[in-house]
Amino acid sequence: MAPLRTQGNRIYDAYGPVVLRGVVINGTELGVPDFPTDSEIGRAAAWGSNLVRVPLNESLWLNTCTAAAPSNSPAYPAQVAAEVGSITSRHMVALLDLHFNVTHVCGGSAPQAMADTAYSPTFWEQVAARFASNPLVAFDLYNEPHDISDSVWLRGGTATYGGIPFQAAGMQQLYDAVRAKAPTNLVFASGNTWGNDPSSLPLQGAGIVDAVHDYTCQTPPCHATDPYNPSPILSRWTTVEESTPVAVTEFGFPGRFDGTFNTNLVAAADRAGIGWVAFAFDNTGTPFSLLADGGGAYEPLPGGMPVLAGLSRN
Repeated sequence: MAPLRTQGNRIYDAYGPVVLRGVVINGTELGVPDFPTDSEIGRAAAWGSNLVRVPLNESLWLNTCTAAAPSNSPAYPAQVAAEVGSITSRHMVALLDLHFNVTHVCGGSAPQAMADTAYSPTFWEQVAARFASNPLVAFDLYNEPHDISDSVWLRGGTATYGGIPFQAAGMQQLYDAVRAKAPTNLVFASGNTWGNDPSSLPLQGAGIVDAVHDYTCQTPPCHATDPYNPSPILSRWTTVEESTPVAVTEFGFPGRFDGTFNTNLVAAADRAGIGWVAFAFDNTGTPFSLLADGGGAYEPLPGGMPVLAGLSRN
């Protein structure tokens, strides 16, 4: 499955249209020893995944603290490269996601409202340069933009998060940083409002996949009128789907012991012919854990069963 390109509203490899279906494997954003093992990645492949989404930490990749002890781990880029090799050697796409970043020098690295101008473009230049030659690597520009205008989402500008103003980098700036080093790899761009909404100011370029996050609720109690129905969020992307590839790069509700929402999401995405990436391939006990255990069996919980069934269509 390589190389990958977009044409119209579909993704293609050398043999025809491709639907990317896979899982998020957490841990890389936290650094060693939380990286997923080669065995864990192998089990994701055995489930049928053709994509693994890899969350990254800007401050571990490069130094975002020049005033005190450096934030970065010199070994981190090579460790990420080893993980990417484990994924792509199994003919899966490694979707590298900017997940943790800072809003000011020596600030805490965490999910923010948006990427930052000070470091995120440099992060993407370096990451793209490292992996540009691997056609099975794709770049997910920022995890979940939120509490910003569509203008800031696209062009960047002043944003405030946690009461702290900062200069946000827009999706266009991040895309341009990637394209300067990696002219052909797929680039994913999450929508605004935690990935729920397409921006009224779309990203310009080629090889772009629009990314949706679909959580009708986080955990019970839930006040949504129809929490098991993913369509209210997916329907916002119907017009976008007519001309641009779309993928649901995170989804889940209401918990690991109920697969109703995941069943409905997988079915809706498959009907629309769009890709999906389930959150998350772990057994940490969070509401969205897909696995019953990590002791080698990798058996699905009820929330993971529709994911396992859906991946069998890859």
